[in-house]
Amino acid sequence: MRNAGARSAGGPEDHRLRQRADLRYCATLILLCCVFFYRILLAPGAMLYHPKSDFWRFLAPQVTFVVDSLYRDGELPLWDPFTYSGRPPYGVPQLGVFYPFFIFVLLSRSLGAYGVLFLLHAAIAALGMYFFVMEISGKREQAFLSALIFAFCGYMSSRLLAGQYWHFCAIAWIPFVFLCAERLVRRPGPGASALLGAACAMQFLAGHTQYFYYTMLVLLAYLAFRLGIEARDRGVREQAKIVLSLALSGGIFALLGGVQLFPAVEFSRYAYRANMYSYQVASGLSLPPSHLLTLVFPNLKGSAVDSSYWGGGNFWELCAYVGLIPLALAAASGVLCRDRYNAFFLVLLILSLLFAMGPTVPFFPLLYRFLPGISLFRCPSRMLALFVFAFAIVGGYGFSSLRGGGRGVRGVARAAVVSFLMLLLAIAAFVFFGDQAVGAGKALVRFVFSLDPAGPHTRSLAEWQALVPAHYEKLRRALTAPWQLANLVIAVCVFALLLRRRASLRVKSVALCAAVLIDLWSLGLPMLAVRYPGEVMAQGPVAKFLARDHGLFRIHEVGGGVPLEQSEPAGIAKIKGFESVFLSYYIDYLACLEFEGRHSLGASDFDYELRNYLEIAGTALDAPARRADNLNLLNLLNVKYVLTGAPLLHPAMELVYEWQAPPGYRDPLGRSYGRTLVYANRASMPRAFVVRNAVVARDGYESLGLIKTNDPRRTVVLDAPAGRLENPG
Repeated sequence: MRNAGARSAGGPEDHRLRQRADLRYCATLILLCCVFFYRILLAPGAMLYHPKSDFWRFLAPQVTFVVDSLYRDGELPLWDPFTYSGRPPYGVPQLGVFYPFFIFVLLSRSLGAYGVLFLLHAAIAALGMYFFVMEISGKREQAFLSALIFAFCGYMSSRLLAGQYWHFCAIAWIPFVFLCAERLVRRPGPGASALLGAACAMQFLAGHTQYFYYTMLVLLAYLAFRLGIEARDRGVREQAKIVLSLALSGGIFALLGGVQLFPAVEFSRYAYRANMYSYQVASGLSLPPSHLLTLVFPNLKGSAVDSSYWGGGNFWELCAYVGLIPLALAAASGVLCRDRYNAFFLVLLILSLLFAMGPTVPFFPLLYRFLPGISLFRCPSRMLALFVFAFAIVGGYGFSSLRGGGRGVRGVARAAVVSFLMLLLAIAAFVFFGDQAVGAGKALVRFVFSLDPAGPHTRSLAEWQALVPAHYEKLRRALTAPWQLANLVIAVCVFALLLRRRASLRVKSVALCAAVLIDLWSLGLPMLAVRYPGEVMAQGPVAKFLARDHGLFRIHEVGGGVPLEQSEPAGIAKIKGFESVFLSYYIDYLACLEFEGRHSLGASDFDYELRNYLEIAGTALDAPARRADNLNLLNLLNVKYVLTGAPLLHPAMELVYEWQAPPGYRDPLGRSYGRTLVYANRASMPRAFVVRNAVVARDGYESLGLIKTNDPRRTVVLDAPAGRLENPG
């Protein structure tokens, strides 16, 4: 390739100079990552905090259990007894026990290690992007800017806000996977195969299979693109060597990742989500078309930092902000750059965005129908990880094109200045002509209703129009945020500087990189609050009461409850949990639980999944089959305590504890509580006992009915065909 040849030219002294230059850029990227995570470095042992963080609600309690079990028993636990009445902890990769960096958590025995690991993976993302862009372009300034965009973009920062360590790590490895693939194509052999296999294994072991799957899809397209280029320059033998090296890398991946791959594949056979081939599930949490405006105004629909977000879905799933200047640079690359790599990543940028929009455009439905594996995952918006990856590369090419001069450069820079000035003028008009904007909004609502007056509509026309002034105020506050206006002004100044002939190229480059960094950090830094684990995982009054009982028992939460970050460290086992991947048979079992005429559905992650499951299965929550007395179902699960917000009148239930939350009370993760009543189930049964009789059900659904009608102390219900059992009675 031309770039590789240019970079390989020169003697040993030139090689040392290039190495020193690379070292300076890499050191700068690492230093910037340390500055970005300064709160973690200044508070040793602390971890990133947000009231809605998945880290504290899901990962922290399970990791605490695994680490404590290892130090207590001398081996990793093979069973987690504290959620969903017990389950294997390694069937779901999110826990990341086999991820090599988990050793730091084991050695430190501190959840604060994850704060440092977040920093480390931000550096991995930045360095991987730098070396990949260097490999395909050979231009350090371009590679440095692409690294800045990718490592600090809104999609990465929002994962920090959500505490989604396994998301962040899997995304961070994307550039290294492509780097190793590029090097294998250029220099095939066992060494290159080992590096690619190891990079793919690291991304898989990081814990989020959806990002791994999406990365492999795009990687296959990229390899086809590269092999098409190489076919013109290399013979059949060289191409065969590349293919064999790729096959070898696949074998190496299976060897390194098999420790997690095979348990995950086996577990997926029984997990309900892997067996629910529903377009409704797979297309959920897509990027709405209205969210495209957040590429320019990231907090247009509020921010999750202060819980002001009012858009659909989750803020962290839909935040794909890459900066104002990179937007202009990406447009410039499409106009000025004729590089084949830039063309590939421009196409990837567009297609990944269309995919993330799910059912609103035809691209995702087409792939869902014909591409194996798409139906296994929900949240098409997670393809935004590949979108920001491609955007960072394309933005780098646009930057390089502007630095290189030539025809059209000044015209593109002028267009950028005019575009940003027009945005500022549009904001000013929106603010100063507020009454007219509200009137236009009401007219738009009236027009939408006129298209389909019969509905379905969740509100009347008058009710929707009454909401317009409040939404206008929200938009006005978002558009006139000081940092938002400052970034627009800075973007105008940067492109105006690019138009000045007297300014040196170095000054222009430094100013542009600094402006991009200020833009992205103004969004990302407020997301990085920290707290110490002991503060967040402190036990509440209900958890302290239940922890006094040292026997083997489980709890059932009808209303109120004990959060997982409090229950698991206290040794309190639950029949529910937070992780949303659970066994199909178990969700059918819990779907039948109803007590004293009140459904057991609350606001937990499990309850959300259960509602989703019943809706797709076409089963109403108040079906007659779920109106019977289900005490037997509770007893078989070893439920000794039932937590509810209202009195229970069943004779088997005895009120043993009551707690009324003080006015305005919230726990460390921002949850509010009302009244919590703890009832002891006097009919509770032990986890294991012997019976003399058995009845056989035709299937799992019949077995649930038989459990209700038979005394479980005397009769066991066997869920198996009668022909497979002899003398079941």
